Amino acid sequence: MGISAGAHRLWAHRSYKAKWQLRLFLMICNCIGMQDSVIVWVRDHRCHHKWVETDADPYNIKRGFFFAHVGWLLMKKRAMVKEYGSKIDISDLTSDPILAFQHR
Repeated sequence: MGISAGAHRLWAHRSYKAKWQLRLFLMICNCIGMQDSVIVWVRDHRCHHKWVETDADPYNIKRGFFFAHVGWLLMKKRAMVKEYGSKIDISDLTSDPILAFQHR
């Protein structure tokens, strides 16, 4: 739930709006999923959509099926992913006190 309903649908794609209680619950679920903070996960996912199948894509399928689904969590990010990731606007995430707390 923390990844699918929270990080992916709510924060990355803004598919729906949620009150602070649901946002807090989904943030806690995200912690249980152990895929970094919501801010980092969403930044990487937005990079994935913007630069799909390039070296700036954090989970580039061209690096293999395993890498695209699990391996990216186990390896350091490439320099190009970090560089391009810094260009993604995440001000909507950093202004959310719940996500800022989790990220700290």
